[in-house]
Amino acid sequence: MEEQQRIGVLVELPQVLREKGQDPATIIARADINPGLPRNPENSLSFVELDRLLMGCVAATKFQHFGLLVGQRSATLNPPPRPCLANCCHQFIRTSRLNCRIKPLTS
Repeated sequence: MEEQQRIGVLVELPQVLREKGQDPATIIARADINPGLPRNPENSLSFVELDRLLMGCVAATKFQHFGLLVGQRSATLNPPPRPCLANCCHQFIRTSRLNCRIKPLTS
């Protein structure tokens, strides 16, 4: 069995294709992938399929950095505000029963 990659941020791939004037269903189908696959970030595809898909997107859009355009939309690039992060850390320490004091984050 081939190694698999979670769709994750690739759910944004169809929108980026549309913004570049391409039909996502056509491009994805040309890569021999079910066009509905990118709708759910928990779906997966093989690394070979991922390569075929991204190379097809690059060829169709003429953007060598197509993968970067998709990746820029990742929520992980926009971390939560500091107070939320501090609360999460505080909760983690409290639930982990660690004997540590967390210093509040200040702006």
